[in-house]
Amino acid sequence: MRGPWRGTTLHPVDWQQVAAEGPGWYDTSGPREDWRRLIADVENRAVPIPEDVAGLLDQLRERLDALADDAPLAALRILAALESSIASAGEVAAYTSRADDQSGDTIAAGLGLTASEARSRLHRYACGY
Repeated sequence: MRGPWRGTTLHPVDWQQVAAEGPGWYDTSGPREDWRRLIADVENRAVPIPEDVAGLLDQLRERLDALADDAPLAALRILAALESSIASAGEVAAYTSRADDQSGDTIAAGLGLTASEARSRLHRYACGY
């Protein structure tokens, strides 16, 4: 995915209908479906997150949400521990992906990001988050 997305299908706006019914009633299903297809395409090209890790992330997110309300200081300590883990693993992953001589476009597609966003993420991880 490169730069801001612009759909290829035109969806003309009937401004008389918008004026008569209001913008909240206008049918935007065409552009929304175009966007859904784009996101699905990006997701399909991205490197999948292993199912066991996706499950752990979901559990962690739910637990952190609960702790943020009930025990905010515990949630903050957990976040600090996660930041440390992210910095360490992120640095290794960033250097390894670069050492594998993968192109910027390949890395961007694998991460589901634009080339600019992927470069920024790799730089952030390589510099210790």
